[in-house]
Amino acid sequence: MLELETNLLLGQLIGIINGLYYDPDINKLEPVIRKCINDIKNGNDLKEARDLILEEKRKYLLKCMECEKSCGKSDDYFLNSIKDDEKREAKINDFKKFINSYTDEIEFQVVLDEIAILRWW
Repeated sequence: MLELETNLLLGQLIGIINGLYYDPDINKLEPVIRKCINDIKNGNDLKEARDLILEEKRKYLLKCMECEKSCGKSDDYFLNSIKDDEKREAKINDFKKFINSYTDEIEFQVVLDEIAILRWW
């Protein structure tokens, strides 16, 4: 299992990245997304990063957040909530491999792909 704060921030990242994946506006979030990933990697307090992602989600995905017939595309997705133990541990291990190898030099599209794929089977 991931630590609670890491699970919450990662869930928010998965939601905003999947919600904006094909939208050019996602590139405006590069500094914010990279800050969040670095905060996780460096063991920083994640409250500020979580607030920052929520603010950006309100800015870019407010209609999704308010939608009564949500498609789920931009919903937060928490790895710790995956019911199947094997799938959950596989996704958590994939994330840990990514976070351990992460540097700011990694191309932003690769970063987006690595986070977005955590939601896909």
